[in-house]
Amino acid sequence: MRKIHIYAIKGFLLSILVIFGLSILVFSLSRSAGDPVAGYVDPYTPLYQIEQIRIKYHLDKPLHIQYFYWLQAVLRGDFGLSRIYMYRPVWYTIQKFVPITIELAIYTVLIMVPLSLWLATKSVKHKDKLIDNITRLIAIAGRSMPSFFFGIVLLMILYPLKLTSIAPIFTFKAITNMPTFDALLNRDWAGFIEAVKYLLGPLIIQVFINLALTMRIMRASMLEELYQDYVTMGLAKGLSRDYLLIKYVRRNAMIPFITLIGIQFAYLVNGSVISETIFNRKGLGFLAARAAMQLDHPTILGLALVLGSTMVLTNLAVDILYVYIDPRLEAV
Repeated sequence: MRKIHIYAIKGFLLSILVIFGLSILVFSLSRSAGDPVAGYVDPYTPLYQIEQIRIKYHLDKPLHIQYFYWLQAVLRGDFGLSRIYMYRPVWYTIQKFVPITIELAIYTVLIMVPLSLWLATKSVKHKDKLIDNITRLIAIAGRSMPSFFFGIVLLMILYPLKLTSIAPIFTFKAITNMPTFDALLNRDWAGFIEAVKYLLGPLIIQVFINLALTMRIMRASMLEELYQDYVTMGLAKGLSRDYLLIKYVRRNAMIPFITLIGIQFAYLVNGSVISETIFNRKGLGFLAARAAMQLDHPTILGLALVLGSTMVLTNLAVDILYVYIDPRLEAV
């Protein structure tokens, strides 16, 4: 157990270095995209005010000096002001949008994980039969179909049937800012139905696209485990193939599956630009799209740093989980 704690501390310190490098990269790319002052002015802003803005935000200094001023502000929790949302603080704006994306990520993982395990197990159990061919067809379709095309087709189907809502009005009290959870906490069943409609379209897209990959990886990993010596030994001792498949093969095949789930959850928390934009779902993907289109430098920088850090820390959590599942990995 002590070795796991040391492993976690080393991983955390390394993650801090990665996030620091990420901040340099994000800042440099943002500055190369255009003049950051453009986010605070319009064509009618007097020149003297533009210069005042440059001086106030240290934009008249060399690039490396600008970076250190920006980093100091970030460490204080000051990411600047978001022009696209009435010059509110970027951190406040991100906090307002993140619950919608987290809600989608939670539902996607809760549906995708058990469905992936069930379909992969069925596929391996009935290899090269009908169920296996169906699951492989789902995997190919999910990975090859462009998400923007799937989203538009889905919107054309769901919207006329009134099964999706792109501009809902919620009257219940906001507690978590996740509509389905807030509706349940307020016992507002009509509001819950509206919240489900607001969630349904993006949820179908994310489950279908992510299920294709997780199911395929789990199937391949289980097939590889089937040819291990312990399976042959178990069959020789009289254990059934189905028992070995459920009790040992699936469990031993979980390492690559857990890796993928961790990465996919991080991507889901980071927001899906396409699905959220198509269904007008006000999450981090929607926010990122608007900030990029309007060249809102502070919002772009804040989002990139927060979301990149989320990815790094999620990978660290997955690595630590590996060691708990299989302590032999400590020596690697």
